[in-house]
Amino acid sequence: MGSGRTSVSLRFHRGSLTTIAVIFVLVFALSQWLVVVLEGAGRFDWLMNGTAALLATFVEWLGIPVTCTGKLLYITNHTLAIDLDCTGLTIAALYASLIIAYPLSVRTRLIALAVGLPLIAVANMFRLVAVALASEYLDPGVFDFVHDYLFNVFMILVVVALWASSLQIARNHAART
Repeated sequence: MGSGRTSVSLRFHRGSLTTIAVIFVLVFALSQWLVVVLEGAGRFDWLMNGTAALLATFVEWLGIPVTCTGKLLYITNHTLAIDLDCTGLTIAALYASLIIAYPLSVRTRLIALAVGLPLIAVANMFRLVAVALASEYLDPGVFDFVHDYLFNVFMILVVVALWASSLQIARNHAART
């Protein structure tokens, strides 16, 4: 095996795991600070409005009457307000922070981000459509569970699966070279 920049090993020295954790926390904290600053300046309204409009399109394709006004979707039984958490930005930042913190080659990081971030966006839209369906067809208590817990866990699992896949692909590539 080569250096940590060209290969992936799951054997950690005490310092390297600490280094990965510190880099992850710093990158994620910086990304969240930046989001808070930009959100306060209204820089993400386009993203929330676009997410709401795309969600309305998918919901309409499923035959559910929906009206979209800015960040609000009016469905038969519920009004859904799309906020920044609904856009998947935080979960994408979590994934990107994991990829950046782990000692991978620049090429592997770029590939992992180029593949993983769009997959996270697709998974997030799936989540939003499922939440919209839950709001239409399920009792409010079940909707709250689906919205607040079930699909948050789903998105974390998506991030972990993508990150683990990236590490496995990097490991396989390092073994071939």
